[in-house]
Amino acid sequence: EKAIAMEEAGHNPYAYSFNPTHTAAELQCIYEGKLRGGEEDENADVTVAGRIMTRRVFGKLAFFTLLDESGTIQLQLDKKRLGDSFKASDYIWPCLC
Repeated sequence: EKAIAMEEAGHNPYAYSFNPTHTAAELQCIYEGKLRGGEEDENADVTVAGRIMTRRVFGKLAFFTLLDESGTIQLQLDKKRLGDSFKASDYIWPCLC
């Protein structure tokens, strides 16, 4: 069912290549001690790959814990920040379909 929903939305559920720009450990090193809780780097443009281990969705706010080969990071998706067209499934398909 998930694969069909992804295909209908124009996504390839069996993508054969993906090029992340950073690992979880690299992001932790880059931002360690530089951002306080809830603060963001608005100029950051990163792509990460890994397994979503936990997800917590609270209406217009969602938190995901992503695990890759280097460690874990927490992702925050905020509808107010991303705009009215925000759909978490556009950003993190496997978790919400």
